[in-house]
Amino acid sequence: MAEQRYDRIPRTQGSGLEQVAGPRACGGRRYQMAVLTLQIAVKPRARVSELAQAADGTWTAKLKAPPIDGKANEELVALVAERFRCRRADVTIKAGASGRTKLVRIDYHRRP
Repeated sequence: MAEQRYDRIPRTQGSGLEQVAGPRACGGRRYQMAVLTLQIAVKPRARVSELAQAADGTWTAKLKAPPIDGKANEELVALVAERFRCRRADVTIKAGASGRTKLVRIDYHRRP
């Protein structure tokens, strides 16, 4: 069986949202996939863990965990997954794993 390709729907300017439509392998059902990429400024060793969006649209994450052995990155992934109501496996850090500014990608898999 040939590998299936997915058609990309053009994303709107500045939204950071890109939808990818195509069949998914799950009992012959069709699923839609949406991709969201966020740039997040991270502040480790905070009193409270929170993820907030400023009025200008930038995201800031305050994390309790220290930036040692990837603990802050793990907490960031869990915090983003909780905020956007998705699985932790759907959240990945695409860039900035060792820096304070990170690019985080969220893959949503939904039934239409």
